[in-house]
Amino acid sequence: MSILFWLTLMQFVFGCVLAAWDGKITWPTTATLPWLGLIGCAGVFAHLCLTSALRLAPATFVMPIDFARLPLIAVIGALFYDEPVEALLFLGAALIFLGNLINIRAQTRAFTQQQKIANP
Repeated sequence: MSILFWLTLMQFVFGCVLAAWDGKITWPTTATLPWLGLIGCAGVFAHLCLTSALRLAPATFVMPIDFARLPLIAVIGALFYDEPVEALLFLGAALIFLGNLINIRAQTRAFTQQQKIANP
């Protein structure tokens, strides 16, 4: 819960700073306020799910599943919001995939080394 609190607080502060970056703050209307509340609750719940998953399973297992959000969000954005699928999306996906691959290989090597030391 501590991680969740600090993560939410930091995102709130960063969001407020960036919202005021150009000196113009547009306050939510009564029509958008419930939607903003729903978005905020969904974000906190998503972080709660992620921190719970990281408590129950190793990060090398959880994070690749978490990074699967990128293609899912790209498809939803293209289908429901007519967002274009651009080259930068594929570049970002490739960087995420490469980072995951490097981490998985490093963990596999470390595990293999531990097994060799434990069972000579």
